[in-house]
Amino acid sequence: MGSKWLLSNLWNVALATVTGGWRLAGGGYVPSATPRQQKDGCHVSAACYGSTAEENARLRELIAEELARAERWQGHYEALLERQTWLRAQLRPQSLSALEQAARALREQLEEALGAMREQQEQSRQRQHRIHRREKENQRLAGPIQELEGKVSEQRESEKTHKQALQQLLVQGDELQRQLWDMETKHQARANRIKETQQHVEELSRTIQELSRRTQVPERGATWPPKDPARQPAVGGESVGSDGEAAASGGGGVRAKGPTPPQGTVPAAPAWWPPRMLPLFLLAVALPHVAGGGISCYDDAGQPVDWFLAYKLPRSRAQAWSGPLGLRYMYQDARSGGWVPGRALMNSTQSAVGRTLLQLYQGVSRRTEDTAYILYNDQPPKNIPPSPSSSSSRGHTKGVVLLDRHQGFWLRHSTPHFPPLAAYAWPHSALHNGQSFLCVTFPYAQFKQIGMQLRLADPLVYESRVQGAFAQDLPDLCLASKMQHVREPPWNRSVALTSLGGRPFLSLAKFRLFQDDLYSGWLAQVLSSDLYVQFWPNSRGVLPSNCSGLYRVYNVQDLGFPAPQLNFSATVDHSKWCVSTESAPGWACVGDMNRNVAEEQRGGGALCQQDPAVWKSYYTLVQSYSKC
Repeated sequence: MGSKWLLSNLWNVALATVTGGWRLAGGGYVPSATPRQQKDGCHVSAACYGSTAEENARLRELIAEELARAERWQGHYEALLERQTWLRAQLRPQSLSALEQAARALREQLEEALGAMREQQEQSRQRQHRIHRREKENQRLAGPIQELEGKVSEQRESEKTHKQALQQLLVQGDELQRQLWDMETKHQARANRIKETQQHVEELSRTIQELSRRTQVPERGATWPPKDPARQPAVGGESVGSDGEAAASGGGGVRAKGPTPPQGTVPAAPAWWPPRMLPLFLLAVALPHVAGGGISCYDDAGQPVDWFLAYKLPRSRAQAWSGPLGLRYMYQDARSGGWVPGRALMNSTQSAVGRTLLQLYQGVSRRTEDTAYILYNDQPPKNIPPSPSSSSSRGHTKGVVLLDRHQGFWLRHSTPHFPPLAAYAWPHSALHNGQSFLCVTFPYAQFKQIGMQLRLADPLVYESRVQGAFAQDLPDLCLASKMQHVREPPWNRSVALTSLGGRPFLSLAKFRLFQDDLYSGWLAQVLSSDLYVQFWPNSRGVLPSNCSGLYRVYNVQDLGFPAPQLNFSATVDHSKWCVSTESAPGWACVGDMNRNVAEEQRGGGALCQQDPAVWKSYYTLVQSYSKC
């Protein structure tokens, strides 16, 4: 019904639009006259409109177009009807119920959000109120706080001044203490030498008296005691026989020249006999033995010591005391009670290390069968020809062993290209970074154990001499000098050593087949202690701090000497050492290994001691460390 009505209306509209002057008459459309035609009295006729057939044809075309357009509109209309039907289906009561439920839920959520917002606004208002009260309180306290800050600033300045004065006093006290120790040491050494000299002189006096008694010659003109003339000695040790001629006595002496003196008188002493020179001659022979001593570590005052520690400081232009040359060092031994500034520079033979190694460069000590020595370094001096064995497979270890038939020293250090062969000198490559040294004087027998420790560490030896009686008494030391490492397990070994002065040390050494970090894989367990470890952190494959085991191992990051005030980073410190994190058990070790992946596959070790003063000296150096 609706579609027919629409088509009818569209038809009428089309006719009204197209026909213009046509009108409905007699059940159809006929041309209607225009106003002008009506004025002229011209009605519908062929005369007024011309050919009706043409107009009808044109009209039919227009009607066809309008019908096509109407059909399209009809299609749109039907689509709208379908859309209306769909919408009605969607707006059924069930759908409206779901929408209403969703709307209610949304409304509840909105109400909850509004409630939370109101609560938040109330809390914010209360917070602002508290802040306002605090601001008022702060304003009230600002005056007293400023006064306190002024007092604190004054107190800090006063403390800084007092601290500087205390540091100066400490430095002066250290220097005075060193001078006192030096004086006491020199006095004691002088007293010992005097006592030894007196004892030796007493022995010489008794010997001289005995010799004088045996060789006593009476003064000129004196007569022999009344004895049998036949038994009276003649000049030259001859005796006068019964026939009055000189006969050789005993083993056939040489007959004296010249006439035989008169019987009963004593001849003058011969010109070749100097009886008054005999005591001086014997004393001159004996004095070198009295003044001499065995091979030993030496302090920087030139006195033999049982052990010493030296810490070469990094070069720093910002901190004046260390000096731009990078040759200053700190020193410690059993008498110093802690770190004290070294008296000389590292490149001087007056330094502790220089005085100790000077024994190596003395020609007599190096070229006799009375001494043995081993010089080893995984980075030997640059003028040394390359070794047939690769240094990267040998132990990462550096040191010097020098001994005689009674005693010797073991010097462990961290310095590349040191020491040179020709004469004592400090390598230019070792100026920039810090370096560590430990020297211990050991009795002769202890070098049997030291030889085995060196065979485990497998050092790169660039100069050695262990021959004769040394090779027979110390076979492992001889094998170590020839770089003949151990051939069977165990691949690690700890042994107790005792210095010449009776101090106990613990030596630990590992071979490359141990295949683990020295510190976290073994040393911490042996010492039963957490450790701070200082090593060269600029190498590849550095191991992080390790807290996976029973005892923890921390990598040191920053260090500092309290006196003088000198702070530096581990990145400019090539030294190798570790210290317990607690005073009990209080271990301190000087080693030669870094903590990295490559050195798990290399030999090396450490020499440790349990001494409160030494532990404190190293413990106070640690300023910061990396945590696990």
